[in-house]
Amino acid sequence: MVLSVPRLEYKYLVPIGRLLDLRHALLPFMAPDGHLQGGERLDYTVRSVYLDTPDLECYREKLEGIALRKKYRIRGYDQVRSDSIVFLEIKDKNYNHISKSRAPMQQRYLSHVLRTGQYASYLPSWENDGLERKNADRFLFYYHRKHLRPVILIVYEREAFFGKFDRSLRVTLDKNVRSIPGSIHDFHQGPLRCAFSQFFILEVKFQHSVPPWMQSIIRRFDLQRTSVSKYASCLDLHKTHGRFPGSSYISSSGW
Repeated sequence: MVLSVPRLEYKYLVPIGRLLDLRHALLPFMAPDGHLQGGERLDYTVRSVYLDTPDLECYREKLEGIALRKKYRIRGYDQVRSDSIVFLEIKDKNYNHISKSRAPMQQRYLSHVLRTGQYASYLPSWENDGLERKNADRFLFYYHRKHLRPVILIVYEREAFFGKFDRSLRVTLDKNVRSIPGSIHDFHQGPLRCAFSQFFILEVKFQHSVPPWMQSIIRRFDLQRTSVSKYASCLDLHKTHGRFPGSSYISSSGW
C-alpha cells in the first residue's frame, strides 16, 4: 500500500480575531514545521489545483457525506515556477481517518506526464524504495480512469506545527482561503475570491487521541468541530445559476 499512516482529522472554523491568542496557546506544546526554515515568517503559501470528474463526483460525494471517498489535487508551495516541485496527491477519507499519497515532480513536466503517463524520468530521486513511482502510478490511474480535469485553484497561507512531545500530532492554521475556477494548470495568480473572510481553519491531525492540553485549548476557545471542506466551499462560492464556471468544459480541457 502506498498511503501515509491514517490519521484522524478534526476541523474548526475560528474567528480571525482569535488567531494571535490561539497561536500563543499552542506554542508551549508545539513547534513550527520545517517549511518555514527559520526567519521571521510565520506561514507559507499553499497552492492546490483540485481535479474532479466531468460530473463533479468528488464534490457530490462530499455533500452526500459518503464515508469512503477521495480528493485529487496537484499541490505547490509559495511561488510556483517551472522549476518548482509540485506534488500529485490523493487524499483518502475512510470515515474519520485520513491518509495521503503523493509524488513529486517539476512543474514544467506536469502537462507531459498527465497527457502521456510517462512519469518515471521526471520524478526526483528522493526515496529508494519506489514509493514515489507507486504514488504517481496510482494518481495517473485515477486521472485517466475517471477522466479527471482541473476544476479550481485554491490558495491559502498555512501555519503548521508539530507536537513537541508527539511528532504524530500536527496542527495547521489555514488563513485567507481564496480561489479561482477553471482549467488552471500553471498556478498563476488571478482574480482570486475569498471564501472565509472572517475565519481561519484550524485542523488537528492525530493518530490515537487528542492530548489533554489540546482538549483544554479547544474548550477554552469554545471551538466546535465542523466538516468544512475548502474544495466544496470554494466551488459553492463560484456557483452561477446552479452551475460552476468552467464545469461545462472540464471533460474536454487538457493540461
